Amino acid sequence: MPLFLRFLAFISPAGIPIILACLIPLGSYGVNDRIVSYGEFWRSGGGLIGIAGGALIAALGVGIFKRRRWAKYLIAVVVLTQDVLALATVIGAQKDDIVGGLISLAFINGVTLWYLFFKKSVKSYFESQK
Repeated sequence: MPLFLRFLAFISPAGIPIILACLIPLGSYGVNDRIVSYGEFWRSGGGLIGIAGGALIAALGVGIFKRRRWAKYLIAVVVLTQDVLALATVIGAQKDDIVGGLISLAFINGVTLWYLFFKKSVKSYFESQK
């Protein structure tokens, strides 16, 4: 298994405690830099987002471990979605900040997409399904 994929598969079980932390009221939760109750956390959408994110992390690990081709597409979608969310948060920022951010995102996207779809070891890993 290629190194970065091994890393992703290694950290993917972290999705399970994320899901559990959303389902079991264990204390206080933070939303928009405020401490909120469990109910407010769920009303704000944090619980649903946390469960979806935790499930996504765990599913990626399973897909990588089982050499499923959909896993690399899912990784690409996650990276690109994070970029859209990052751009949405900089609306109103200084022009120089936005340009620098776009250059950084383009670089990260390029490296990620090259790694997933063009690097020989990754291509052969997913092409040789178990």
